Amino acid sequence: MSHVERLDYLTGTEARALTHSSVLAQLRAHLTALRECLVPHFSAEESGGYFAQARAARPGLGRKIDSLAAEHGELLGLIELAV
Repeated sequence: MSHVERLDYLTGTEARALTHSSVLAQLRAHLTALRECLVPHFSAEESGGYFAQARAARPGLGRKIDSLAAEHGELLGLIELAV
């Protein structure tokens, strides 16, 4: 299951089942903290970091690397929707 699929699951039916406002506030706080950790991590991977090293070492991984980079944007977008 990809990161995007996991987050979609967590923010889908499970999140709708939560009705208590303090629980929802805690969930939003955790998702906000997660986003704050992921943004610099994803940026480091995408801007000449890990992805560039992997692509240089294993050019055949280009499509997988592109797929992972696309998942980054999708994941951050889903977090934004949930927050």
